[in-house]
Amino acid sequence: MALVTNSRHVNMKSKQPLATRLVIAFVLMTVIVGGVFSLGIVAVVHSIEERLVSEELQRQLETVVAQDLPNGRAPRLDSATQFYALGSEQYPVPKQVRKQPSGFSELVLNEDEAYYIYSQEIDGQRYFLQQEQNEFEERERILFQVVLGGFLLSVMAAWLLGLIMARKVISPVERLARQVLHRDQLNLL
Repeated sequence: MALVTNSRHVNMKSKQPLATRLVIAFVLMTVIVGGVFSLGIVAVVHSIEERLVSEELQRQLETVVAQDLPNGRAPRLDSATQFYALGSEQYPVPKQVRKQPSGFSELVLNEDEAYYIYSQEIDGQRYFLQQEQNEFEERERILFQVVLGGFLLSVMAAWLLGLIMARKVISPVERLARQVLHRDQLNLL
């Protein structure tokens, strides 16, 4: 009988690790779900950015090559977009732009200089559009900070909720353990 009583004391003392395990489970579940969700947001933003900007730059480049240049007009582009043509004296291609692959790419020169580059070969001639993206990059940075902040807040909320739930779950178990431990006193009443 003494052996059984001692094992009950050991089990009662292990109540804290159970509460800790509940808190860890809440936090880990939130880290996994919130982490996957946050990474998903980042991936979607990059995917949409590339697709939309690529389509727009391709459309602008084809308009310049098909309509503006054959009619002797300067490319009709906004002030944030530059047109270049490989081998052209009028629209020379900067060295860092020339190195970009065909299609869509991003060129980051430093923290204050970032560009979208779209390159396409049309009728044997390679053309480039370069568009400033500093404003978009700033918005993207803010979005990522909000996502990170939301992730961290959800982890902290899971920790707090885990503590509250552990206390609610462990409290009846502690009460039952005390009653079982002192069952002799209950029988006298």
